[in-house]
Amino acid sequence: MRKEDYQYPQIDMPMTGKRLRSLSRQSGITVKEIQKALGLASNQAIYDWFNGKNLPTLNNFLALSRLFHVSMEEMLIVIGQESVIVEPSGVKLSIEKIVWNECDEWKNNREQRLNEYSRLLERKCA
Repeated sequence: MRKEDYQYPQIDMPMTGKRLRSLSRQSGITVKEIQKALGLASNQAIYDWFNGKNLPTLNNFLALSRLFHVSMEEMLIVIGQESVIVEPSGVKLSIEKIVWNECDEWKNNREQRLNEYSRLLERKCA
């Protein structure tokens, strides 16, 4: 390969953040548990990662890969590359589909939580 043909890979920070959030949810590991496992003083850095503002350090990526039981490469989304995850069953899923499913689930859960909150307020204020 000629040097001028090489395309330097770049990490898609927003999509990588969504991937990290998705892995956290799939693993059932809370932000507080990640904070404790990584020895972070606050959880703000984790929310910054999930929102694509920053990326974890290499050491934190390694720790996250162990927590989530995936390789470091599986956590990264690279700009311009098809992002596919192969489940243990052999099924291939695009990261975009996983993220959109997570969004739909979050929206559904949000509506359910708001309804529960409204019922609690009605009982409390009645």
